[in-house]
Amino acid sequence: MKRNRRVSKFLKEEDTDPLSVVVNLFDVAMVFAVALMVAMVMHMNMTEVFGQEDFTIVKNPGKENMEILSNTENVQAVRDRTTGVVQIIFYKGATLNFDNTEVAVDSGCALILKDYKTVFDVYISDPSHNVKQLTLRIKRSGKEASETLNTLFSNDGNHKGKSHYISMSLK
Repeated sequence: MKRNRRVSKFLKEEDTDPLSVVVNLFDVAMVFAVALMVAMVMHMNMTEVFGQEDFTIVKNPGKENMEILSNTENVQAVRDRTTGVVQIIFYKGATLNFDNTEVAVDSGCALILKDYKTVFDVYISDPSHNVKQLTLRIKRSGKEASETLNTLFSNDGNHKGKSHYISMSLK
């Protein structure tokens, strides 16, 4: 008499593949890592990252010397009150107003302004490498300084992306 062997329903071809164990361990590790990240975000009260509205993270919230002047779609700017230095990123031509001072550009650029009341030291660069000409205007208390920069952003390969210095006096 011939004996029929029972074949387990749980034993299938895929269970004999040793790589499937490694893949399953990787899946478990990924789920664990995501769970840790979510727990960290919840613990640090950073639930804003899950929302749709814009938010700003300040690394030194207890410091009174740092001030956020603008955090919009077109302009981001911060000021160090102790040094008088203002750092501005213009994503396109725009105007920034702060403390009776108006800074306007006609193209996107990165600016660092050192304020000496009637004179500004300006460091300017074009991170996009696309600006051919830039007009910068600074106004305060009825006085104005304007500068159109043509040659600083030339395409000769030596000036692309570099920061350039100019001094502007309000008149």
